Amino acid sequence: RCTAANPGPTIAADVTANLPALGPHLVALARAIRDRGRAAGRVPAVVFTLYHDPFPAGAPRCPDVALLDPAQVGYLRTLLGTLNASIRSALARQPGVAVADTSHAMTGPDGHDHRWCSADPWAYGLSIISLSDPSSLLSSAPFHPTGAGQARFAALVTPVARKALGR
Repeated sequence: RCTAANPGPTIAADVTANLPALGPHLVALARAIRDRGRAAGRVPAVVFTLYHDPFPAGAPRCPDVALLDPAQVGYLRTLLGTLNASIRSALARQPGVAVADTSHAMTGPDGHDHRWCSADPWAYGLSIISLSDPSSLLSSAPFHPTGAGQARFAALVTPVARKALGR
């Protein structure tokens, strides 16, 4: 079980152990991008995105969360919140850096839900498979947005990038 009381070795190694270094690494990355731009005679605007939440509302059962109970989904959702808060905090005062809030990207502009277990999920999970294409069972991009999800990300990031560029 993957819960706050028992996060398990994967969460401990991949998330908990690395979270303290995330902020300094993001700041260093932003500075490196800006320094490289300056060296090329340009000062780029740098836009970071938050992580989206693919987890379904409530406690529906579908292939994407079949191995997780509601407590586990809730815990993983809190980890997303912690990760996004760390990103915001680390980059809040960095000059020339903006953060696009894509945490709710799986909600369409019309308010429709596109998280896992919905009729039209915008993030790859086990429910987005094609029986005529067995390789889709081995998605190399779990959690990543589908084409429609990428379009939603673009719609959320574009105004932030334009503002950062002064357009």
